[in-house]
Amino acid sequence: MIYRGNNFGKEMSKTRIAETTEDFVQAALRAKRAGFDGVELHGCHGYLISCFFNKRTNRRTDEYGHDKALFAKEVLYAVKKACGDDFIVGIRLGAFEPLLEDGKNHARSIAAFTDFIDVSYGADCDAFAPDDFPCSPAVYGAMCIKKELTDMPVFGVHNINSKEDVINALNTGIDIIDVGKASLVDPGFAGNIINGEPYGQCLHCKNYCRWNPNEMANSDLKCPGRVKFQK
Repeated sequence: MIYRGNNFGKEMSKTRIAETTEDFVQAALRAKRAGFDGVELHGCHGYLISCFFNKRTNRRTDEYGHDKALFAKEVLYAVKKACGDDFIVGIRLGAFEPLLEDGKNHARSIAAFTDFIDVSYGADCDAFAPDDFPCSPAVYGAMCIKKELTDMPVFGVHNINSKEDVINALNTGIDIIDVGKASLVDPGFAGNIINGEPYGQCLHCKNYCRWNPNEMANSDLKCPGRVKFQK
């Protein structure tokens, strides 16, 4: 069963699972035909693959319940087979799905099927980082997964908004960092840091942010977070 709030979802039939796997394949093929180099499957944040991974939502008693990573492996394999070895196929994975040990187990389980792992948060999860850790729990989870899979390209994400954040995250040993709001505030964020130029920084204005989905309808909203810091 899939649990969302106070509602229980319906368990997917084997037929529907096969149909959905083919949907992923067709979406990836469209991306390839459009000229993209690869795709990233969304396997965290409570989306479908995440629901299969998470033992708090996946209460199946069949093979998809016994092996929580089976659906992800099937989709990754099918997409790679259809798109070819020259097409990159990776996955965004919750480090805490729901616990860190679960996330590490999932990462090990799918390692042979994916070209990279982009680490973020799971659905209903217990995310944490040590008090002295300089980055977000998501980056901490990415670091832990990288230690498990030293040859796997591993990405980290969340609250990377300054040059110091970038350095701290990369110093954990992960290979790549994802930058979201910082690039919205300053499209040249990465280049400016690399070149030692001033850059814009997200100030976590939350409800005042023009990119906050809860505030998108307010066309008069202005983002006060675009400030320039010297190199």
